[in-house]
Amino acid sequence: SSDLGNLATAQPFSAHIPLHHHSTLLHPILGAMVRTGDKQGPKRSIRPGTRVCVEDLPEKVRQTSLQAAFGDFGNVVRIELFLDKRMAYIEYEEPADAQDAAQDMDGKNFEGKKVRTKLLTDKPRGPMDHAIRVQ
Repeated sequence: SSDLGNLATAQPFSAHIPLHHHSTLLHPILGAMVRTGDKQGPKRSIRPGTRVCVEDLPEKVRQTSLQAAFGDFGNVVRIELFLDKRMAYIEYEEPADAQDAAQDMDGKNFEGKKVRTKLLTDKPRGPMDHAIRVQ
């Protein structure tokens, strides 16, 4: 019966899992992948044909409004917003959803601006792009 005594004082298993300061988390509001910390997050392979490039966005566009508009087509995994270029990359879980979004949203009015969308078929540079840094 001494085993039962040990069980009562045992720590929950989750306490032993170290939490890295640069883990990739699911953002509670956006539901999108958000990188934390200053290092690259865990390596994620992006499937070809799952990203849509959106151009000619309004200057003060927010990620939440992009999520709302483009989330109708499927599960958005990540949104990269480049305000200086007034463009965004929207990554879907499924290539078919990305294709639907690219076709449907091209030339549509988004917050008063006519946006251009296209499916990105290029496979982004893999893990090598940050493995070797040349000064």
